[in-house]
Amino acid sequence: MMALITTAQDSQKYIDSLFQSFIGWHPEDIVDTLNKLSKTNVANNAQKGFMLAEKAFDEATRIGYQKGRAIAMSNLGYAHLFMGRHDDALLDYQRSYDIYTDIEEEEGKANILFSLGQAYYYKSDFHHALEYYDQALAIYQDLGDTYGIAKALYDIGYIYYDRGKFDLAFEKFQQGLKTTQEETQYDNINNSLYNGIGHVLNVLGKYEESIKYYTKSLELNRSLNDQHGIAHSINNIGNCYFYWEKYNESLKFYDSALVIFNKAGNKLGATVALHNLGLSCEALEDYDKALDYLGRDLELSEEIGHPAGVAESLNDIGELYVKIGKLDKGEECINKSLQMAHQLQLQDLIYENYHALSDIHLEKGEDAEALVAYKKYVDYRDSVLSYETHEKVFTLQAEYEKQKIVEQMMLLEKENELNMLRVHQSRYLIVGMIIIVAFLLLLLLYLYRVYKLKAERQMLVLEQKLLRSQMSPHFIFNSLINIQGFILTNDPENANKYITNFARLIRNILEYSRHEYVSIEEELTTIENYLELQKLRFDNKFDYSIEVDEAVDRNRISIPPMLAQPFIENSIEHGIKPKMEKGHIAIRIRLNDNMLQLEIEDDGVGREKAEQIEMKKNMNHKSLATSITRERLEAMNKKLKQKIQLNICDLKDELNEVIGTRVVFNIPYRSKD
Repeated sequence: MMALITTAQDSQKYIDSLFQSFIGWHPEDIVDTLNKLSKTNVANNAQKGFMLAEKAFDEATRIGYQKGRAIAMSNLGYAHLFMGRHDDALLDYQRSYDIYTDIEEEEGKANILFSLGQAYYYKSDFHHALEYYDQALAIYQDLGDTYGIAKALYDIGYIYYDRGKFDLAFEKFQQGLKTTQEETQYDNINNSLYNGIGHVLNVLGKYEESIKYYTKSLELNRSLNDQHGIAHSINNIGNCYFYWEKYNESLKFYDSALVIFNKAGNKLGATVALHNLGLSCEALEDYDKALDYLGRDLELSEEIGHPAGVAESLNDIGELYVKIGKLDKGEECINKSLQMAHQLQLQDLIYENYHALSDIHLEKGEDAEALVAYKKYVDYRDSVLSYETHEKVFTLQAEYEKQKIVEQMMLLEKENELNMLRVHQSRYLIVGMIIIVAFLLLLLLYLYRVYKLKAERQMLVLEQKLLRSQMSPHFIFNSLINIQGFILTNDPENANKYITNFARLIRNILEYSRHEYVSIEEELTTIENYLELQKLRFDNKFDYSIEVDEAVDRNRISIPPMLAQPFIENSIEHGIKPKMEKGHIAIRIRLNDNMLQLEIEDDGVGREKAEQIEMKKNMNHKSLATSITRERLEAMNKKLKQKIQLNICDLKDELNEVIGTRVVFNIPYRSKD
């Protein structure tokens, strides 16, 4: 309390000294100067800016200066925002808007509509925030106000970003930069747009590119001496290092941001820095410090009325409690966070909460509840981070970079035309060659980027097709029918065993399909769950064995996930199922000449007879999972120096009769240091 009084007293002394220097000034000039000083001071000292705005409003009212009153009331709202008093800010902005309406000033109305959008955004009322931003944008466009258009596009894009609509966010940020053409006179809004693009790139894992955009923003903020902007840019760089798993680096940046936020009286910014410090400490397994930072963040978010911040803090506190074994406390926090996330329509937070609930139910042995929660997690996650969204963002980025290259080439051509007028005829050839070489280099770079994007998209498509083929409706339907059969025949032991294996198999396939490589141990877990499930389904129609050479370190050696599963499925469905007697499947893993050799061998009827049987049943039958796996291998081999090799052969006895099938993968593996 004493610190606040001291600040207020110092601010009053400053204002008194100002009025001594105002002697002889025109009254409206005094009001205009106070308003400018108020707006400038709010970001670095909210209390001082507030008192200057109050004084400006009193003076404007005394002399009947309506525009001065409107600006002063807007500055009061701006100061209230920085002090976390959002409802007071809304009242101030509405009063300012009424004054601008009375004096019929469109630019002032647009600015206040924009400020109302900001106030509703800080209250997490995104619907009203978008409504006011759109109204402001329409007026800015009518007025041809470049700066106003760009800042409205930025804030609209940021709302889309917060709600997980990354393609729309990226599009709005690009439109903003296109509007300003990144000219220095718009540095203030350009640094915000740099941050926005940095956010999208960060979410998509392009950390080095993201840091470049954040650093551009930091440099601009320092040139403008904007302490609020400096703190946010430093915090954003910390975010990149955090997601890059460089936690000691992220701690340094977050701590620096917190110091600047506190010094500037920016409570909302302080909640962000506290939250991030908590997550970094958790990643470094310093759980006591993590709980302390997250608890302080929760208290401050509740104090300033920031429900989205409260919901996010509850989620992270809940997950931390689960990590240290306090499941009941964790579940309580997660459920509170989930309820708030649904109310606020925070899609990314909703799926994070469902993922946490799935883990809690698994830890408690509640497999059915875990499966339900995990299914909801996957549904919400896919709606936010779908392949279509990624593809659109990458396409937009490629188009934007292509446009910049074309514009740069056009500018270069104009400069060359001027140079050719000044230089001797003998230098024409040299200049022309330089232009051609530069153009070819840029063209090759662009074509390489397009090729790389197409390869990544192809890989994503194949992985999604493979996942769908593995988790086909037919397989799930048969599994559920078998569960029902166990229950109806009063066989709870096998029913429970089937449900457990089924839940674990679905979880493994959905989880591991997201990774490019998984450990041998993780891959074998998926295979064993699948085989156990199929044994129950086919009433022990087959046995299986898994042999892993002693030289293979299950936890340190990694391979691409789910290569074997489609061929194990073929062994069961087409090799062993048609046999009258019981079958056997052997899985073998060994090292062979710096490659990992993976074998799937069965004693089924062989490929030729299986095809004859399938032809009789279905003339158009095709092994979809196997063909997708071959396509997947072709796509992966384009990126690998050592290629993955696949060989399939029939096994025959001394009489040349088919006695089974063997599938052999030779895989270049990865080893953890």
